[in-house]
Amino acid sequence: MLRDRIYRVGFGGMLREIVRKARERGIPVIRVNPRGTSSACPRCGLVRGPAPRLHLCPRCG
Repeated sequence: MLRDRIYRVGFGGMLREIVRKARERGIPVIRVNPRGTSSACPRCGLVRGPAPRLHLCPRCG
C-alpha cells in the first residue's frame, strides 16, 4: 500500500509539472479518461484487451 502511494505521488507530481509547463507556454491541456486509450492499433484499429506498455499488433505489425 505504501509503495503504491509513493508511486502515485511521484506520478502526480510529474503530471502537475507537465500541466504547469504547458500552460506557461500557452499549450492547451485536455484531460482524457485513460480507459481504453491504449487498446487499439493506430493503423488498423484492431482492439485488444488490457494491452501491455509496448504493443505489437498481430495484424499489421
